[in-house]
Amino acid sequence: MIRAWCLLILLFSLQVYSEPTELERYLEWAKYPPNSRPLEQTQVDLLDPYNSDRPPVPVSGLSAACTLIPQSAVSVGTKEFKIYLHCKSSLGQPLKVDSVKARVYTEDRGKQKASAAPRIDAGNRPDQSIQFLVKPGVQDWGDMFLEADFNVQGKRHNQRAHWFSTPHNVAEFKQGATESVRQGHLYVRIPVWIHKAGYFAFDANLFSKSGPVATSSVEGDYSAGLQTIEFQFFGKVIRDKKAGGPFTIRNIRGMRNNSPVTPSMVRDSINGKPLPPHKEQTEPWQEFMEPFAGAVTTAPHSLAVFSSLEWQSPEKTRRIQFLRGLEKK
Repeated sequence: MIRAWCLLILLFSLQVYSEPTELERYLEWAKYPPNSRPLEQTQVDLLDPYNSDRPPVPVSGLSAACTLIPQSAVSVGTKEFKIYLHCKSSLGQPLKVDSVKARVYTEDRGKQKASAAPRIDAGNRPDQSIQFLVKPGVQDWGDMFLEADFNVQGKRHNQRAHWFSTPHNVAEFKQGATESVRQGHLYVRIPVWIHKAGYFAFDANLFSKSGPVATSSVEGDYSAGLQTIEFQFFGKVIRDKKAGGPFTIRNIRGMRNNSPVTPSMVRDSINGKPLPPHKEQTEPWQEFMEPFAGAVTTAPHSLAVFSSLEWQSPEKTRRIQFLRGLEKK
């Protein structure tokens, strides 16, 4: 009798906790379009996309560790860029750093190229921190490093920091954002001046007073000159978050795709247009823009103006039919 009850409990638990099918997972994901998704507090990579924090590195022979952190994961242009050095004991006490030497270089496929030496600002700070001030040159494009060699309580320690440098200005965000609600979705338009034509990817985050709501992405080919980027924040995302306006749009950022074959070229090839002939890529594949300065605040919007309908598209319909066909086999 006991064994029979155990079997029933096991069967019930398997039924309740069984893994969702591929179709069920897709139906849940496809409530919202790929370009406008819910934004959660746990998605720190989207909430703080250029965060360059790294864990402390232990100092050999000491109960201490040091951090060497750039002000951002990317630098844009040739203006001064800061890297912060800070050492602490295992008890959290600041430790003095001295006899500091540092070098800056870019690295591509294992090959290093020296850049201008940094300016070292030891200052006189209570936390004993040191700042390195780097001025990227016009050739400093790609993965960039500052390597520091210094003493901590008589122990020699070596550490390096990494960021991605784009020393030229491929495009820049302009002021003059506008907004509208159409067919139950929020649209925010940002002017952008494109200096270097090409394939760009843009992203932005939407917040209400209670926290993160949604993220939106736009990508495609853009010609040089003044363009307008329109972010769509899908109505059902806002409705499901129960978030009314006014909203704030932050983390507005962009990047130019410098790869020899862009996503638009791949899409065109499906329709018969040949891909460009192969050539060796001698430049980095990315060019970052300076993020939008500040934030955009919308007008008040009641929750009722946003659609509660799920995303629909021919692509979604085809995918559902395909997955249903697999389940029948």
